[in-house]
Amino acid sequence: MANAPANLNFTGIIPREDMVDYYNIADLFLLPSFEELFPMAVLEAFSTETPVMVRDLSLYEKIITPYAVMAKDVDAMQTKINQLAVDPDLLATYAKRVRQRPPSIQRIIWQNLGAVLYRTGQIESYNGFI
Repeated sequence: MANAPANLNFTGIIPREDMVDYYNIADLFLLPSFEELFPMAVLEAFSTETPVMVRDLSLYEKIITPYAVMAKDVDAMQTKINQLAVDPDLLATYAKRVRQRPPSIQRIIWQNLGAVLYRTGQIESYNGFI
């Protein structure tokens, strides 16, 4: 990437067993995808209480929106990242939201994930998926 900041490190593929370490050292997990079935990486970031920023997609409305930083496009993401970088209290607010998400939200997330995996043929049944 041309003109990448000095603190940006392109790691390549990270072994699954090392991922939790990366989530734990991150100030913010960013998933700028335009379309996702349901990203497991968001759940993984939530599980380490890492604040999450995602693109403002209808998929996330009832599940992720109350707990994540939402951004419409790259410019909005950059603006919000800049705000979080200079306002540690704001970043802490999102970390607190992730910590305080109700246990039921995890169940809803897994139910939705099961439905998506079933519809896309990745699993044969999602009864008892959670």
